[in-house]
Amino acid sequence: MTQTAISKTFDKRPPTIIPEDTPTAWKSIYIVTLVAILGTFTTNCIMPMVYPYMKKLMPETTEESYSYILSISHACGAFSSIIAGYLSNRFGSTTGALIFAKVIAIAAGIEYFFIGTLATGKMVAFYISTGLFGAHNQYKTHIAMASREVDRPKAMGWAALAVSLGLILGPLLQLVFTRIGYPGWNFIFGTKLNLYTVPVLITLGISFIGVILLIFCFDGKMRVRRKESIPMESVSTVSDSYEILTDTIEEPNEKISFDKIAAVICMIANLVSNFVSLVITTILPPYMMMMYEWTSDHAVLMQSIIMPIVGACVLFVNSGYIFCNFGKRIAPRIGIIAGMLMFFIYYLITYPWPFIGGSIPYLHPASTHA
Repeated sequence: MTQTAISKTFDKRPPTIIPEDTPTAWKSIYIVTLVAILGTFTTNCIMPMVYPYMKKLMPETTEESYSYILSISHACGAFSSIIAGYLSNRFGSTTGALIFAKVIAIAAGIEYFFIGTLATGKMVAFYISTGLFGAHNQYKTHIAMASREVDRPKAMGWAALAVSLGLILGPLLQLVFTRIGYPGWNFIFGTKLNLYTVPVLITLGISFIGVILLIFCFDGKMRVRRKESIPMESVSTVSDSYEILTDTIEEPNEKISFDKIAAVICMIANLVSNFVSLVITTILPPYMMMMYEWTSDHAVLMQSIIMPIVGACVLFVNSGYIFCNFGKRIAPRIGIIAGMLMFFIYYLITYPWPFIGGSIPYLHPASTHA
């Protein structure tokens, strides 16, 4: 009896089948966007100060060590996305994966907060905490499945809004805490409250709020839209989200087809853009500290000023998709090409062309105090 119950619990659950013209579940999209904003807020508040904090605690830290840490963080993100995707598909819901990602973020925050108290093993602790911070969530998957095709550009605009707001709010919060300075004030268990640790406490509280929203306010059930009519034994209508749900789930008669070549091209384009972004975020913090001889505290301050400007530019583009229907006015192909072109222009401008005389002196050599 018990084994049967356990077996049913872990059996694969197919997604709910709904008519193609079912209205977009905007309520769930707004909630998952809010949770995503909280998540990106956490990431953009903590990750920019990792290298300065490492230089503060371990002056011998090299740029190579920082690149390894970021690589592990993104590798953990890729691995967790695969696991989350598998579990979401198996149980027909993204709720569990999203909650698990928040729990991982809480564990990473606690571990990061105590790094300064360790006598040895600080580098290992940085690897573990940033690796856990790299765990992604599946909110984009939910948004894609909760929206109609005609509403999808706008819905994905809300997803991108989370990234841009996180880029703005996270560094702005960090900017406020730079006034605390280092080493800061004594706290519990030998820890100190300073510009590197206070943001972690704030993000821990934010992660708890995200878990509460996911548990009590979010419906992460995955729904597949189909054109043909669907036999239903009973239908229930949820008035606040205008969703039509079936109490009896039926498997589709045929597999859902899609353009595999287009999907592969989109994945390659996403891979390239993420790779370029990773290169930039890996190089810039130590590069700026070397060029301008910034201390760790000053580097955090300057990044807190620069990143909101970047976030404002991203917010401008995302707002166009949300409020001005760019998705209907601009072909997706044109939007993707324009975004890739921006990266290309950046590399053209920053390339060390032979006709540019002289070189930038590195004012902050490795293995020195920051």
